[in-house]
Amino acid sequence: MLYGIGLQFTFAVCLWVALDLVRARGPRSQRVSFILLSASCALWALGEMWVQAARAPETLLLARRLLWLGAALLPASWVLTAATGAGAPWVRRQPWRVAFGAVPMLLCYSLLYFDPSGHFTSWTTPRPVHGPFFYVFVLLGWIQIAVGTGYFLQAAVLRHRAHPLRVVGIIAGAALPALGNLIHFLPNPPSVDLTPVFLGMGGLLIRFSILDSGLSSVLPMGRSDVLEQVPTGVLIADLDGRVIDSNRAARELLGADPIEGASLAKAIGRARNLPGRTIEVETAPLHRSFGEAGKVALLTDRTEAAHLERQLLQSQKLESLGLLAGGVAHDFNNLLTGILGNAHLALADIDPLHPARECLEEVIQASELAARLTGQMLAYSGRGRLDVRTVDLARQVRAIFALLQSSVSRNVQVVLDLHDDLPPVEADPAQVQQVMLNLVINAAESIGDRAGVVRVSTGVSELGSEDLRVLVSGAGMAPGLHAWFEVRDSGCGMDAATMGRMFDPFFSTKFTGRGLGLAAVLGIARGHRAGVRVQSEPGCGTTIRAYFPAAGGVVEAPGARPARPVAPGHGLVLVVDDEIVVRETARRALERAGFDVLSADSGRKAVELFRPRAGDVRLVLLDVTMPDASGVETFGELRNLEPELPILLSSGYTEEAAARVCEGDLLAGFVPKPYAPEELVRRVLEMLVRARS
Repeated sequence: MLYGIGLQFTFAVCLWVALDLVRARGPRSQRVSFILLSASCALWALGEMWVQAARAPETLLLARRLLWLGAALLPASWVLTAATGAGAPWVRRQPWRVAFGAVPMLLCYSLLYFDPSGHFTSWTTPRPVHGPFFYVFVLLGWIQIAVGTGYFLQAAVLRHRAHPLRVVGIIAGAALPALGNLIHFLPNPPSVDLTPVFLGMGGLLIRFSILDSGLSSVLPMGRSDVLEQVPTGVLIADLDGRVIDSNRAARELLGADPIEGASLAKAIGRARNLPGRTIEVETAPLHRSFGEAGKVALLTDRTEAAHLERQLLQSQKLESLGLLAGGVAHDFNNLLTGILGNAHLALADIDPLHPARECLEEVIQASELAARLTGQMLAYSGRGRLDVRTVDLARQVRAIFALLQSSVSRNVQVVLDLHDDLPPVEADPAQVQQVMLNLVINAAESIGDRAGVVRVSTGVSELGSEDLRVLVSGAGMAPGLHAWFEVRDSGCGMDAATMGRMFDPFFSTKFTGRGLGLAAVLGIARGHRAGVRVQSEPGCGTTIRAYFPAAGGVVEAPGARPARPVAPGHGLVLVVDDEIVVRETARRALERAGFDVLSADSGRKAVELFRPRAGDVRLVLLDVTMPDASGVETFGELRNLEPELPILLSSGYTEEAAARVCEGDLLAGFVPKPYAPEELVRRVLEMLVRARS
């Protein structure tokens, strides 16, 4: 009775496993092989139950044919299932090789149909009498069972070594069928075949030891190649939170230390704390039909993406701060034009011994200092005035070496290490020298009161795309040859937080600093389409290198610009500016120089005033930035009305904005704000001389 219950149990387990795999998801080869194994075992158990219940010889024959069909198919399906689970290469490339074991056993089995003499086994006797081919059948089956068991053990040890209980379950499940068969070799073997019962018990152990481990929906120990090759790291843990499997990306990410068996939380913590890496971690539960089976963690390396995001945020921050700084500088320049201009005019009107003269001179001096401050703000915004020439960086360093030495304290030594064969670059010499001076002063201040060295070097490098990506303000730079100058100090260095803010306007680590020196450096670099690289560590000093794209041409000699002419003033000048203080300052300066002046507070009013007096107006002083009709629109309308009219553009921004308005126009010029009355008059006279010629 117990034997019958055991056979029924085996049949039910095998049938359940087969049906469960039909509905499950997973690689087809895994499901098919396990279904074949379960079906073979179910046939064997069903045949054995039928043999126990059969009474008529014909029924007994059919039952034994069914029993031995299951026994003939089971070893081959056992090998196929184990080899598939262990990931044996031949399963994918040559699965037909399993026929080497199945075909001979099926030939022996066929004797049940064609051999009445009983060379395989007796047909109809209640207790079978085995012939010689039966032992061939058993030997072939044992060989295949041993091969399959080896595959199962190999997979269990390699893939489940972190879970001893699961390994024991797999080994026991693989060994039970063989144990059930070995019982028949004992001196007093049982009268019934226990192999199917042991097969059912082994199948149940394998079912719970392998299929429910959470590595896949079918056979985790035979993970798909897709999981192994995906670039995202995958960690799979059981309900106890221990890692039971991982893919190649996760193993490479976490290093050489063993992952399997470790705590999932610790593995995730290790990933998040990898130096120099940004790892994004997502976790989710793994569910089966009976509930939660474990957890999966996805480790995505976002180091590259995070670097690009930081670059984008830095670029957006610099752009927004640049717009703010440029706007503030523009408005200040308008105010400074009135202050500086009126102070000069007042100074010209009073007696040299008047007590107010000293005050006016201090007003002019303060206004000029304020103009330099707004110039640095414009430099940071990338809208500084550029006087572009072909220059040699090493020559620029030598030209201001005396100034560099006098700008630092005596305890700091400035050392030059210059490369004499640099390719020329296109740059504004004054702004390049300003960058050098700002960097040297900043380096000297980082050294403080102790003795130290500031080394200024020049050189040339070939920059690739990867090199450009690490530069600050490297937007618009192309790979290729770049000349550079470098300032290296032996000062206190900077931490990452300070380096992240060092180019922000008004940020300073010094109590008395304005925080515009390095901000101006970055703005000048942006204006020249140059890039800056910073290397620093606390206590190890700082190195800042500025790269400029190499250019062709011959280096221009300094002082090659022609002198500006001076001539007496007369005639009518139209002044157009939306700021009244600027209009009035310009009017007073021009009237004192002998000109008649018309004033307009907008572009539209300027056109209205110009139409009836087009023949009388000798020159127009035009603000580029106005809220009503812009300087660009007004310039076009005036040029349409009088093509030969000299127009002098004025702006608190860079000359580049004016250059876009009057590109290629020989009768247009530019005067930057703030300007002194003498400078304005000189520019006006220069424009009139150019128009006559």
